[in-house]
Amino acid sequence: MAPHGEIGFGAGLYVFFSIFILLAICGVWMMLDTTRAKRRLRRELEHIPREPLSVYALCGGLYTVLFLLVIALTVAGARQTLTMIVLIAAPLMIVVELAYLLRVVYPKPNKPGSLKERS
Repeated sequence: MAPHGEIGFGAGLYVFFSIFILLAICGVWMMLDTTRAKRRLRRELEHIPREPLSVYALCGGLYTVLFLLVIALTVAGARQTLTMIVLIAAPLMIVVELAYLLRVVYPKPNKPGSLKERS
């Protein structure tokens, strides 16, 4: 027995790991959601967002691939050099997913005056 007792996984590890899993699931959802015809049509008609939808899909896919690569390397027992990239990218991914929700899924409605200008 070690002098400091046994080292085990605490509740914090499970909470952080579940957050990473949720971010990866939301990244896949963003990738699939950007391909929907409804999103593309809304983007063309309402001119939102200004950036292409593929930027959101790329961010979601890249984070998911990095996360799955870290999991695969952990199972294989390899050195963990990419773990810090996933850890640092997690807050950035939260910002990207919130931006996607606010700019694409639930955008700010147009003002009544701007509807007359488009007609």
